Amino acid sequence: MRLAFVGEGVVYNPESGLVTPDRGENELSALERTLAGMTFPDEVAELDEKARPAFRWVVRSRKFDKGGDVWEGEVVPAHEPDAEPRPFASREDLAALLAA
Repeated sequence: MRLAFVGEGVVYNPESGLVTPDRGENELSALERTLAGMTFPDEVAELDEKARPAFRWVVRSRKFDKGGDVWEGEVVPAHEPDAEPRPFASREDLAALLAA
């Protein structure tokens, strides 16, 4: 469930559904807030059929702890799911990948 789709001004997580950044927040901060609040329920939050955001990245967080101080995983372009995953080992690494 630590899977997230990130687009311009939007994040989708299977647990939380569609999340938009709060005022003054960017997509990375919204993703961090979403992961920090996860409870891992058994149900998946459906994406409204009317909402069709353009996702740029798929972020797979393998490790998320200490409010994001420990954050590791990989990023794949949303339009190339078979692309070689790009690993990240920190919030700063992830920010650089999402900015590319």
